[in-house]
Amino acid sequence: MFAGYIDIKDSYVVDTSTGETLPTCLFLAVLGASGYCYAEPCMSKDIDSWISGHIHALRFFQGATKCLVPSLSESDCQLSRHVRYRELARRCYANIQGLTASKVLPFSGYHKKEFVFELTARSLAKVLCHQYFVGSTEINSAVQNLINQFNVRPFKKLPGSPMEWFETLERDCLIPLPSMEADQEFWLHQNVTGTHINIDQHYYSVPQSVIGQPVDVKVTGDFVEVFFQGQQITSHPRQNLPGRSSTKAEHQVGPQKSTRDWSADRVLRWAEKIGPATTYLTSTILAHANNSPAGVRSCLGLLTLETDYGRDRLESACRQAATRRSWTVTSIRSMLNRGFDQAFMQLTIPDFISPAKSAGRKKKQH
Repeated sequence: MFAGYIDIKDSYVVDTSTGETLPTCLFLAVLGASGYCYAEPCMSKDIDSWISGHIHALRFFQGATKCLVPSLSESDCQLSRHVRYRELARRCYANIQGLTASKVLPFSGYHKKEFVFELTARSLAKVLCHQYFVGSTEINSAVQNLINQFNVRPFKKLPGSPMEWFETLERDCLIPLPSMEADQEFWLHQNVTGTHINIDQHYYSVPQSVIGQPVDVKVTGDFVEVFFQGQQITSHPRQNLPGRSSTKAEHQVGPQKSTRDWSADRVLRWAEKIGPATTYLTSTILAHANNSPAGVRSCLGLLTLETDYGRDRLESACRQAATRRSWTVTSIRSMLNRGFDQAFMQLTIPDFISPAKSAGRKKKQH
């Protein structure tokens, strides 16, 4: 199955609740042998839309293919490597004897079967361009009618239609689908390496007793639930805030108690002693966390790296992280462990202006 996103030129959807006009984007899935296709509109190109589009397509085809081939732009290619996408592929192949790894193949754009996806995408874009749709109901209806027409229309140079070829060639080759009771429900297996686990770049706290232990994580549209040895040990409301954390009070034990004596100003003073790049990252983390205790803890996790690696190496790593806009402590620690900070060409950065100070100046001007 070939799958990807299509941006429709000069076509927009009007959000009836806000009045906002949004560009039209479709999720498209096509079977390679028959050209039998499924499409649905989506408001954003995030992992939730990517996963739900695949599940709806698999249900439409009433089975899974032996491999998934994502057709994505460079800006969206990380979706094909996402752990939840790999988990979806693993679940679809769970009933194939001897197959333990996901079959997610790269999209080359040259294979003749892959051209079927491109051809279908162009045909859809040609019909839907220069159109306005009022609300999701109108565009859903338009896309559904269009897909029904595409699947039954006769081929130009071959006998039959995509639906007839699907029934003849592909239906019996599809793999029966596993149980998918909830579109946004996934199970992940993770090894806990710290006080938080990473789900879609948001960090959820876990009890310190499971650090270093494998846990199972149930991810739904509303909750993230963590299980250890078959027992639920914690749960969090699902958040769509990349780079931030959700921490429960009962998980703030042991060494974290000492962070109560630290304030945002005290953390910034420590960062200023290390260097401007460290100060920049520290202030950025605090600003994103609204100077909350969780932000202070994250900054302390960053600054304590000075003890293991020294002031100069930490400043170099922070300079590289600021250039790449990679603000997580985990990525900086990994950079230091591998010595990437020492191979980075030192570049000058402008004098740092604290977001808080900058905001204060604007208020005085008013």
